Amino acid sequence: VVEKIAQLLEDSFDFKYNTLEIPNLEIHDSFSLGLDKFSIQESSPIVDGVKTTHQFAKEEQIERLFKLIVLGSAAIGKTTLVNRFLKKENIVDYRPTLGISLSTQQYYVQGFKEDTIKFLICDLAGQSFFKRVRREYYKGANCAFIVYDVTRRDTFEEAINVWYEDAKK
Repeated sequence: VVEKIAQLLEDSFDFKYNTLEIPNLEIHDSFSLGLDKFSIQESSPIVDGVKTTHQFAKEEQIERLFKLIVLGSAAIGKTTLVNRFLKKENIVDYRPTLGISLSTQQYYVQGFKEDTIKFLICDLAGQSFFKRVRREYYKGANCAFIVYDVTRRDTFEEAINVWYEDAKK
């Protein structure tokens, strides 16, 4: 049902393979769809000759920002992991991060193109002489990814004993 609603709202519903028939569901009395956040508007035809009874429109745009920090020892692949997430590419040319590398990524909530989730990704250098600078970027972080190299046991131990303890402070 949710997928059908999302497809209708995104104008991607394909009548060739889908139907508007909704199964009869038993819903508990305390269940809420949260439709009080929407206003009802006159609908426009979805396809020639097919018109829905109501069309929902959101009253306000929702924007969320999450700060993510990526921690770990030097030369273990933190930047490679971030680049893979952001650009869907694997860069094999190793260049150490100097201090910090900031990146942003934006996603849209399925079904509501005006609702966005933005990520500020702080790729922090693993070298010990950047420790003082690094700690400032911990502030306000919503999530910390502690990365280690699975082929190097010492980086796993540092992840637990050094990076995890440092992030908790």
